[in-house]
Amino acid sequence: MNIKRRLFALILSTLLTNSMNCQINDLFSELNSFHIDSMIDSVEQTDPNSASNSSLNLYYAIKYSKEGKVKKAIRYIDNSLKAEDSTTYLLALQFRGALYGLIGKYQKALKDFENAYNISKEPEFLNYLVEVSILSRDYHSALNYLKVFFDSDNNNYESIDSITLAHAYYFRAYSLRRTDSADSLVLADLHNALRYVSQEDSTGNFYIHLELVKVYGT
Repeated sequence: MNIKRRLFALILSTLLTNSMNCQINDLFSELNSFHIDSMIDSVEQTDPNSASNSSLNLYYAIKYSKEGKVKKAIRYIDNSLKAEDSTTYLLALQFRGALYGLIGKYQKALKDFENAYNISKEPEFLNYLVEVSILSRDYHSALNYLKVFFDSDNNNYESIDSITLAHAYYFRAYSLRRTDSADSLVLADLHNALRYVSQEDSTGNFYIHLELVKVYGT
């Protein structure tokens, strides 16, 4: 996986998982392991047109998001969305959607993630749409996105990573419970989430078990 995909996989897997209690500080501490300033210097020194370089704009967006300057980061992402390169464009959409979700602009976040999903058709983007819906307490929309996730013809579960599946089952259980659905449906999804969640993922395990406790009422 190249450096840009590693960076954005990190951002997107941590930034919006509010429902599992990930904190923005966790994101910043992880991003500190990447030498963003040196990456920026490298591009500026080798590219005479660096001001319009889409990768450079994305690196600056990461730099400012690390500093908590989310609105400034979004301005740099807006510049990178002018790129003709489809990979850079998709990454920029993902990043901007995550940052919009962070500052509570949920409709803008949904629009970016919907565009990203329509371009890529990757099931993980449906999870991001679900997460934003849950953050805005629109559980019915969350369930609609999850229906697409589980009904999708291209969803060969063997090809989907276990984290994405664990999140999908957890978020469906979470949303079902908050729309007064039958406990049996909630429990089935929570047990499926446990099947796919990593044993090393103490946070994920904790929140799945917490939901189980709430259902059982103990």
